[in-house]
Amino acid sequence: MRILNIALDIADTINEWSGRIFGLALVLLVFVVVYEVVMRYFFNRPTIWGMEISQMLMLISVCLGVGYTFLHGGHVRITILHGSFSPRTKAVIDGVTYLIVLMCAAVLIWYGFKIFWQNLIFNYRTSSAFAPPQWPAKMLVPVSGGLLALQCMAKLIRDWTMALKGKKLESRWQKGEGGLHN
Repeated sequence: MRILNIALDIADTINEWSGRIFGLALVLLVFVVVYEVVMRYFFNRPTIWGMEISQMLMLISVCLGVGYTFLHGGHVRITILHGSFSPRTKAVIDGVTYLIVLMCAAVLIWYGFKIFWQNLIFNYRTSSAFAPPQWPAKMLVPVSGGLLALQCMAKLIRDWTMALKGKKLESRWQKGEGGLHN
């Protein structure tokens, strides 16, 4: 059981730090948008890169923060019904739901990697004057699927343990020691 707790804590730690680090892309996004607005409206000199860099930074924060959001229960849930169930019933319902999420994550990984690889091999670029390569943005899709799958498997193991043994497995991130408290 100790090894299982360590593995779950590693999965949680990866997603916690991924969310913290890549959440900083939102700060950069604010600076890029403010710079673009000032250049466009005050100096009548818009940049050729502002829009695409803004989109990439938003994509980074969303894709690489998906595991963090899942770790802290930030996704949509119907709490009216869910809140009235016992911990074991919640674990069973969440476990079934997480299997569906895991299948979606597998699709993101599989097809996202195929699209990323195609963009990398053929060096596809955007159609703007800035024309950066598309593969870095496309790479985020399978990576986000991997982060989501990793966290989903950790939550699935926790729910199976709760459903079968009635024992709650938590990590330091879920207890509020560095992350949000559920």
